Amino acid sequence: PTNGAGNATPVASRMAAENNVDLNAIKEPTGPAGKIGKQDVTSQISQTQPATAVQKQQEKAAPVAKPA
Repeated sequence: PTNGAGNATPVASRMAAENNVDLNAIKEPTGPAGKIGKQDVTSQISQTQPATAVQKQQEKAAPVAKPA
């Protein structure tokens, strides 16, 4: 694939698609087996979008337990 999705984890591919991140812009992947991982996409988002977008993405990735 020309967008780098073939060298990304499924979670990273989904996050990139949801946030319009060009996976080809990630030059040094840190994920398993040298693939583009979630942290790589999160870093790219923080460099290209306002902090609120990153915070929203992190909230989606780590849901907070609801009080009983």
